Amino acid sequence: MPAKTKFTPRVILKKECPFCLKLVIFLNEAGLKDEFRYLTVKGDTPEYEEVRGILEETLGEASFPTVEVAKGEFMSGSDDLIDHYAKANKIDREGLTLLSYYEDGVFPFILDMFEENQALKEQLD
Repeated sequence: MPAKTKFTPRVILKKECPFCLKLVIFLNEAGLKDEFRYLTVKGDTPEYEEVRGILEETLGEASFPTVEVAKGEFMSGSDDLIDHYAKANKIDREGLTLLSYYEDGVFPFILDMFEENQALKEQLD
């Protein structure tokens, strides 16, 4: 009988997403990045629309980042994912210097610009 292959979680990222960057920072700084496969899509491309459609069909909404944590089982939300993998690997999230720097400094500024951009796009539609 063939040996079972170990499932490797798949991280689904949107290139322009500040929440995706936060998860990638965590995975790198925590030393977990090599435990995942990655699918990165750029917004406003056919590949992005395809991935978005699959996530909407599977989860009811497309949210980035999303991780396929087990075959056919998905989890979304950068903070939920960071908390999940920090707990599973006994990592002190607060002790990660770069993640803390991003969350406490750059991230709020980027988030403000991200939300303003989303609001402007909605006004155009």
